[in-house]
Amino acid sequence: MSPISPEVETSRTIREAILLMLDAAFKGDPEFDVPRDGILAGFAPGRTRYAPGQIDVELRDLIEDRLVEQVPREPGNPLPDRHYRITSPGRDFVRAKFPWHRIDEYTGRQRG
Repeated sequence: MSPISPEVETSRTIREAILLMLDAAFKGDPEFDVPRDGILAGFAPGRTRYAPGQIDVELRDLIEDRLVEQVPREPGNPLPDRHYRITSPGRDFVRAKFPWHRIDEYTGRQRG
């Protein structure tokens, strides 16, 4: 297996942190969804700083991979912030301790 690039390592680090935050929120209350600002705040205490744009890119990729879902907000909400929740495959991926070499098993994608 060849070493992964620093860009891939950074992407995986951000994705794992997001999934861990959303998994912890689910364990606390399965109906709770985490606002984007809450996810960004979860990165604040870290030694490495990530730009909000970097985190947004990884959130979009996690949604595309069906490991995270964006929760629609109620109509008429004056501040329609984005909220997120981990999916069942996302929780399975966390429980399996992030086996990146088998990610397709969790996303439903097939390598071709």
